Amino acid sequence: MKIVQTSLSESVTQHLAERILCGELPAGSVLPGENELATVSRGG
Repeated sequence: MKIVQTSLSESVTQHLAERILCGELPAGSVLPGENELATVSRGG
């Protein structure tokens, strides 16, 4: 089995995309990019 490491931003973006596909978030939602996630994770 191959282990694939993903960055935190990739994990968060994937999670949010799955929520959009499941109908939990509106289809027009804008997913945060790498810079936005880095700012949030650093408390900036």
